[in-house]
Amino acid sequence: MTDRKFPLVSFCMIVKNEEKLLPQCLDSIEDLADEIIIVDNGSSDSTCEIAERFGARIIHSNIKEDLASLRNIYLKLAKGEWILSLDADERISSKDIPKLQKMLKDKKVNAYGFISRLYTNSYDLLNDWFLCRKEYPKEEKFSGCRGYIDMYWGYRLFRNHKGLYYEGFGHETIDRCIVKKGGKAVDTDILIHHFKELKPKRTIEKIAKAYFELEKRKNAEVFKDHYRYYYRLGREALLGAKDLEASFKYLKKSIQLKPSFPFSYFLLGLAYKENRDYRQAILSLKESIKLKKDYLGGHYLLGIVYDEMDKYELAEKKFREALVINRDHPIVLNSLGVVLVKQNKIKEGVRFFKKALVIDPRLKTAKSNLRNCLHYD
Repeated sequence: MTDRKFPLVSFCMIVKNEEKLLPQCLDSIEDLADEIIIVDNGSSDSTCEIAERFGARIIHSNIKEDLASLRNIYLKLAKGEWILSLDADERISSKDIPKLQKMLKDKKVNAYGFISRLYTNSYDLLNDWFLCRKEYPKEEKFSGCRGYIDMYWGYRLFRNHKGLYYEGFGHETIDRCIVKKGGKAVDTDILIHHFKELKPKRTIEKIAKAYFELEKRKNAEVFKDHYRYYYRLGREALLGAKDLEASFKYLKKSIQLKPSFPFSYFLLGLAYKENRDYRQAILSLKESIKLKKDYLGGHYLLGIVYDEMDKYELAEKKFREALVINRDHPIVLNSLGVVLVKQNKIKEGVRFFKKALVIDPRLKTAKSNLRNCLHYD
């Protein structure tokens, strides 16, 4: 813990059975936090013993299905001038701690927003995937993943004012409350490194499904005018429940509430594509790119739509534009190879299949496409 060379920081979190990942999280903030408050929600492993070794104050609570209420427990107890909140599968790199210490001295700012870097071997075209390049070698090695996705993850460092509270179920947030209180909030380029894939997959899927049902049931009134609520419902309806009708309803509501949010247009474009309404899919995807010019997912999915329409030259153009944004995306490389082969550019197609496999040797579609081309040749 610190020697008080900068304002007092209370590090706060909620946990349940986090013995595997908790040590790395607490170790990352040890030089920043003056106190650690942990709300344990019924751990049956060594989570609490680990927390005690770091000098944490532990509060036990059996509240179910309400993470906001669990977080509000530590808000009432924290004594710091600032509160920093992470989850056990997250950490801040040691090289970014000095930046945080400097930020704490700015008396004009009330809250700081962070980018969450989710390390993953899965390719999520809703959020652009990038190959690890040893920018954060310790975190990259710890993750065991080839790449990452960067997402904005709200206010995690904020002044400890009376009356602050988390709200919502499943996707609890303090952001709206901070905005209501006024004061200056600043988005930073500091990363929260997120190691979600180190958790058991079954646990992740179980929690995600439970939270979606919880959010539908309890958040309608809390977030009735919040675009991200309808965006999340639309995403889960489309990608999880495979309910196109519901996804159209939710995503259109999200766009109505915030027309400048590109990801709602992307998902709406995907929904139209799944419904084979290519004209509307193209319009939605072009809007997502208009709002976010470097949106790899928007360019890529538009290429897929053109491919399905047998417009291979247009598909090739969009895939190449996507590769300008990220030259190392194996799915885009493979898809470009596919449309090149369809235009009888076999050798060039093979080159892109091989490039995809250099980045991800386990990519089955690229392996199959390469075999078929070599056999054809």
